Amino acid sequence: MEEKKLYSIGEVSKICNISTKALRFYDKIGIISPDMICKENSYRYYNKETLMTVPVVKYYKQMGFKLEEMQGLVEGNTYYYLEQNFRNKIDQLCLQEQQIHNSYVAVKDWYELIQEAKMVLQNNVHEVSVRFLPGVHVLQPDTEFWIQLYGIHY
Repeated sequence: MEEKKLYSIGEVSKICNISTKALRFYDKIGIISPDMICKENSYRYYNKETLMTVPVVKYYKQMGFKLEEMQGLVEGNTYYYLEQNFRNKIDQLCLQEQQIHNSYVAVKDWYELIQEAKMVLQNNVHEVSVRFLPGVHVLQPDTEFWIQLYGIHY
């Protein structure tokens, strides 16, 4: 019978490019636990199958899953469970993407206004002209923001 090789926490750390501190923490919260702990010195040992879950956890982390979310994913639940968790993560990331885009647009607009003001000051412009654009919707204020700030209702 083939004997199963066990890897020390240091070996797993080197093979998987992860700190021993992270491995101990993963054990503490129940994501990746050692397969054997030596009674004499409390050294942790992992078999090959457990070692192979480390890159998976690192990949989940890279995808944005929180450690709490990973516990069920690593335990190898049903495909339905995995599908639901990935669908929820996709929805969450889409929302974050929209929020980041909105922030980007707001910052970019303000930056352009600052650049325009700088140009006006540098060129000593004193006259301002206004252009009327009929039938063009140029600005849609965040109604909830204006209601909270000024009590204005549209």
